[in-house]
Amino acid sequence: PEPMPVDPRHQRPAIGQPQPRVVAGPARHVAPAAQNLVVEQQTPELDQLRTELAAARGAWNEAVRQSQAAVKREQALQVDEPAVWPLPALQALGHVQLLAKSPRAALDAFQRDLANHPANAYSLAGSAEAQRRLGDAALAEQSLAQARAAWSHADVPLPVP
Repeated sequence: PEPMPVDPRHQRPAIGQPQPRVVAGPARHVAPAAQNLVVEQQTPELDQLRTELAAARGAWNEAVRQSQAAVKREQALQVDEPAVWPLPALQALGHVQLLAKSPRAALDAFQRDLANHPANAYSLAGSAEAQRRLGDAALAEQSLAQARAAWSHADVPLPVP
């Protein structure tokens, strides 16, 4: 069988390739699924990659700054199913802030993610680690218990930061 033709509006250039500039009228004239493709550099993948690279070098301020940019880009995306970018930027921000030895800021990032995604095991486990580092062992144990409960039917062990 011949391959199905792909609508060029849904193709994305490879990372590092020039992004097409699409001039559109008001957003109400653009189908919701296409809104995330209209604005150049609207998705957070490059910011998250830069976060990982900075963290690998131990450049924590740069890593946090890049991760915060990824959060802003992710929040600007229109709701789309399946998600345009499946890696939650707030969880990544919380993780890099733990690595940067900023547990209070990490806890804030994980709590913000939990406001949008209640009972998310990754954010609960991250919250537990931040709470432990802040010296609140009882609250950390409670958050970790919630994470384990949310993860109880998973096929793999709960990844704890």
